[in-house]
Amino acid sequence: MTGDEVRRCPYCASQFFLGDCPIVSAVSSSRVAAFDDDEEDSSSSKKLKVLEEAPNKTPRKTFDPPRVLTRPDHRWPPELIPRRQCPKSGCGNPLPLEIDDHAVVELAVVGLNRAGKTYWIGSAFTRATRTDDLAAFGIERVTPLEQTAEILHTKYYLPLFRRSTHQLNVTEVDQHLNEPPLMFEVKLTGSDPVILVVRDVSGEVLVAQQSRLRKASFVGTAQAIAFIVDPRDMYQVADDLDDIEDDQLERNINQVSLLEAVLRETTRRRPLAIVVSKGDLLEELRPDVTPLGKPEENEGPGVLSEHSQLARRMLLEFGERRLVSLGDSAPPVSYHVVSVLGRASTRTARAGRPASIGILLPLAVLLNRVGRNLG
Repeated sequence: MTGDEVRRCPYCASQFFLGDCPIVSAVSSSRVAAFDDDEEDSSSSKKLKVLEEAPNKTPRKTFDPPRVLTRPDHRWPPELIPRRQCPKSGCGNPLPLEIDDHAVVELAVVGLNRAGKTYWIGSAFTRATRTDDLAAFGIERVTPLEQTAEILHTKYYLPLFRRSTHQLNVTEVDQHLNEPPLMFEVKLTGSDPVILVVRDVSGEVLVAQQSRLRKASFVGTAQAIAFIVDPRDMYQVADDLDDIEDDQLERNINQVSLLEAVLRETTRRRPLAIVVSKGDLLEELRPDVTPLGKPEENEGPGVLSEHSQLARRMLLEFGERRLVSLGDSAPPVSYHVVSVLGRASTRTARAGRPASIGILLPLAVLLNRVGRNLG
């Protein structure tokens, strides 16, 4: 790799030359607000020991070949946690070692507050990293990078799958500015591995245009979008569900308008997955049209197209024609119905333990479509 190769920062999403990055010790690293323009300072760089200045700072002649770079851990002792540092002022975060030879791919998970974004992220990536269930879809591995393994286990897996309440903490406003994103190395068969970045962002930030464009600008530049649809905001469903909570009444936008706004803010075509969460609620209401776990309770690659067609038909049956037309207008799109906790009857038979349904299908489709685009 050379100093003239361009990479994207998984923290602030800015592009830079690898040779512009100094090598720092990440022993005492701390996060900064990477997406807030009001935080334009280099506070993080002041807390990190510089091991080597950025190679591109050294003068060179016009016709000199690009500088060949060596991976930081090949030059410095591992106990120093040597890392390249993002050169963007206001970011300055230590970058994963894999940044040297991996492209960075962003998956934006979008939806209203309390739509189920955090639950889907926690369940899908817990399963993707703990099992080989994605191998059938041509995805060889999904490996946590940096602090992600610890974050995924303590903040998602334990409260969701091992504690009796099976509840995750509400995602606080600006939480994604103060905590690192989830980062994974993803390897598809026949493709080079990439760094996949996923941010758990509060719905309050996403639904307001100003905060979305200022603090979640990655939504407009992400290579793929998973749009989480809340059944409790579906026009013909809300009145028939028994568990409507007061917070639903406090939303300042509906999910159809949010999807339309997100699609209007960029003209780029990206893979889009419309993911209906809490499918168990819909199945209890209309089992005849809700394809939860169908066809044949199978999550193999052969069911992807059929499941998408069934999920799309279900949305039309529930009167969500505008939502479907928006999705159809932004190909490639797929439709999914998932349940993070699973059916109540199944949980009862499992002594209360969750039994997720369909959670890997949206991820499998998006990763494969992104992989084809990169290839």
